[in-house]
Amino acid sequence: MIRYGQDGSGLREWCETRALAAIEQPTGKVPIFILQGGTSSGKTYAVLQTLFVIAAKYPRMGGEPTIISVVGQDVPNLKRGAITDATNIAATFAPVVKRYHSTEKAFEFHNGARIEFVSYETPQDAKAGKRHILFVNEANGIRHEVFEQLSIRTKVATFLDYNADAEFWVHHLYAAEAKAAGNFCRSTYLDNPFLSPAVVASIEAKRGNSEWWRVYGEGRTGKSEGVIYKRAEAWHEFPDDVRRFGYGLDFGFSEPLALVKCGIAGEHIYAQEIAYQSGLTPSALAAALPAWGVAKASPIWADGARPEIIMEMRRMGYNVRAAVKGPESVVNGIMALNDYSMRLMGPNLTREARMYKWATHAATGQFTRVPAPSDDHALDALRYWGIMNLTSKASGPQKIISL
Repeated sequence: MIRYGQDGSGLREWCETRALAAIEQPTGKVPIFILQGGTSSGKTYAVLQTLFVIAAKYPRMGGEPTIISVVGQDVPNLKRGAITDATNIAATFAPVVKRYHSTEKAFEFHNGARIEFVSYETPQDAKAGKRHILFVNEANGIRHEVFEQLSIRTKVATFLDYNADAEFWVHHLYAAEAKAAGNFCRSTYLDNPFLSPAVVASIEAKRGNSEWWRVYGEGRTGKSEGVIYKRAEAWHEFPDDVRRFGYGLDFGFSEPLALVKCGIAGEHIYAQEIAYQSGLTPSALAAALPAWGVAKASPIWADGARPEIIMEMRRMGYNVRAAVKGPESVVNGIMALNDYSMRLMGPNLTREARMYKWATHAATGQFTRVPAPSDDHALDALRYWGIMNLTSKASGPQKIISL
């Protein structure tokens, strides 16, 4: 466990020491540095700071201009996270950073070095380009086949970071070797001295949720037992032709509102996170829908507990309907979704699915038919669509829709 010094440098020094050794004392093998951590531990920021140091200090590697690639699940996720952090860091490197190229999503340095932010949908896409340093941000949102293609085209060092909701390919294939070499770091919010008291309090308020606390409070690996959606996987693209196209909508204000686009193609449910946002009033939601690409005629299945919001949205011309609720509706919706494999798009939707588990009986420890408390805003939205399209509540056959 890393703990910071007075300047909060613990994680950054861990990253810099290993990266500089890989550059200056190469062993002939590209090392993989793994940062597993809880929420708000500062792991992504520390890696990005290190990448800026490398770009400023080493304009060329192996006789070529230095290229550093930051890879994320998709561009929107990079914009919300790594690119925003990198923009803040770039301000402190102003004398050496030439510009940020918004079209190419890359920071260009006066010395010729470059830090690019990219995403790849398929292993074939990942074959394009080579780099000296690779940083895979939120690695559990990236398919291993994509990582393999990136890795073999990386010349000096690789960084991986993630919240370990459950074991995945990093644990199975790379963690043991990284630990043996001293290249595995587990961090928590306690490693980040820059968090406000309010953020610390909000994290520690969830200590009673043991599985959430294990992953996001302590930075440990989540347990896979009891996972509800066992056939869900992160995916990269919503198909053009789907059956039963529509949206699920879970209302929220202090908690996030979640809007999920859904449909069926082949034997798979495809679900894409469109919005996951707090503080939206009904009028602000309606105003945002066109920017999110939601047509007024598209069916939206919403939380029936808020009929006043549904009526207001219908007055604005949107085809919003209340999802049926009742005894066993949660379990019935889950079972209907579990009849399919699910391909999920969006960081919050995929994170919720990895953490969504059956509760256990206090006395016996056996799993119940009730989901354990967890963040489930996007999953609720998906379930509203499912209960109305995959069960006896469904409105009958629908034609394939080309989007």
